[in-house]
This record gives sequence, structure tokens and C-alpha cells, in this order.
Amino acid sequence: IKMGQIISNRYDILPKEYCDVLAKLRSDVNPMSFLDVKEILEEEYGNIYDIFLSIDQDCLGSASIAQVHKAKLKNGEDVVIKVQRNNIYETMSLDVKLLKKAINILHLNSIIRVIDLDEVIDEMFDLAKEEMNFEIEANHLVEFKENNKDINYEDEPFVYKNLTALAGDVLNYV
Repeated sequence: IKMGQIISNRYDILPKEYCDVLAKLRSDVNPMSFLDVKEILEEEYGNIYDIFLSIDQDCLGSASIAQVHKAKLKNGEDVVIKVQRNNIYETMSLDVKLLKKAINILHLNSIIRVIDLDEVIDEMFDLAKEEMNFEIEANHLVEFKENNKDINYEDEPFVYKNLTALAGDVLNYV
């Protein structure tokens, strides 16, 4: 799904009608069940109710890599939890291997000589790996907040670095 989402913006690689179909992958992602979300959070944090008073079972948004839920910390503060889909890295790694195998079997690099499809897939996977690392995302949010601290109309979420992990990213809910 992630590869399709990324390539859906590449009208220079695929015809517009293909890109338009792939663009649907950006908005038509089914959410994980709350049981799955709870299991992922418990793997990361142990007893989640040691940290949270409550977590909304309905997600605010769902995407190919993660989804977000409103929650309330034990101190009463409202936050958003971003929860990464289970085994997403392994799934994407396998997808990349399969795509490269298909390129090789179909001799696509010899047919499409303008670009190296293996390099395109490697670049897309590198971007996806960065997106899957919530510690990088948390650092970007902290840096963005610092760079915009003097802008009165700009307000970014506070990042709880001690609660940021590969499976869960906890931010103030704004």
C-alpha cells in the first residue's frame, strides 16, 4: 500500500490513470481493530493503564503505516497516540523483495530504460523506513516546534519523548 501511495504522485513514471487509481490507497485504508491497537501498545508499554486513564476505541485517522487515537494520560492531559501497524516493516520488506523479483522476471529494466526501477523501489523503501521510525518523526516535531517558537499563530504538539517508541508515538492533542 505504501509503495502505491508514494508512486501515485509520480506522473513522470506512470500514466495519469494509474496514478489516479493508486491515489485511492491514500484515503481507503481500513483501521486496525482496537484489540490489535491495545495489544501493540501493551507490547510496547506493558500495562497501558499505568500510563493512560483512557484511550478512545475509535481512531481519529488510519493510514498504511499507523493510525491515531485520542487518549488521556494519568495526569488528565489529553493526548494523541500514534500506533504503528503490527509487522509493517516486515511486510514492506517482503513487498520490496517481491517487486524486485517481478522487475527481474519481467525484464522491466530492459523495457523501461529511462529509469532503474530497482533504484526507484529502493528509494521509496528508504523513505518508508524513515516514516516507520517514530523516533525520527518525534525529533522532526521537536525541531519544527523549536524553529517556529517565535511565531504566535503557530502551535505544535508537545512530544513525550519518554513515551515515543517504534510502536507508539504519544503527542499532545491539539
